[in-house]
Amino acid sequence: MTEKIIVYAVIVLFTLWTAFVFRKSLHMFQLNSYRNFDHFRWLWKNDILFTFKKTKTKKPLVYTNRVKRMCVTSILVSFVVYFLFINNIFFVYRTLLILPAGLFFGELLPILANIINTPIERLNNRRYINHAKQIINARPDLITIGITGSYGKTSTKYYLHKLLSVKFNTLMTPESYNTTLGVVKTVRGELRPTHEVFICEMGMKWKGDIKEICDIVKPRHAMIT
Repeated sequence: MTEKIIVYAVIVLFTLWTAFVFRKSLHMFQLNSYRNFDHFRWLWKNDILFTFKKTKTKKPLVYTNRVKRMCVTSILVSFVVYFLFINNIFFVYRTLLILPAGLFFGELLPILANIINTPIERLNNRRYINHAKQIINARPDLITIGITGSYGKTSTKYYLHKLLSVKFNTLMTPESYNTTLGVVKTVRGELRPTHEVFICEMGMKWKGDIKEICDIVKPRHAMIT
């Protein structure tokens, strides 16, 4: 009876620790644009298993619908793993030996959940992108300005927005939203018929990212910082 209590206590401790590791990994996965290989490479170079030091990041973890879906998938996968392995080897020492592997599992869980959710995410992304294209195509009068470059994109965007807002009803992508889905979210959620100018910040991590955003918003003018 005592042994079982000890094992349960250790399981709870490792579960909480694994949840902490999972959240840190999920946060960095979001910052790595949900790219599996990029995130795996980042994990390989950075230790998040045995440190409680907060990783310095530009943005906090945002619980988007995609992140929520990944969390649900991760919980379901965790339950399956628990009942397949931990629950069926309830011998004290074997259980305690296998639990540390759960930390590595928690670290890689965002990638696994992303792979499982890939068909749903691709379908959703395509639907959102097509909707954004329809909104832009319905506004041939809209003056769209694309801003890209190695650095200074966000600052330039704010300066330009301040100047143009004196004469035009101007919309810009908020904060440092510069990915395809960030731009799509702005178009679908904030662009109104009354807007005359749309300033779109465009970031690039992979070849083709700028073209993908240009195909959506069709910028009439461009600035390279």
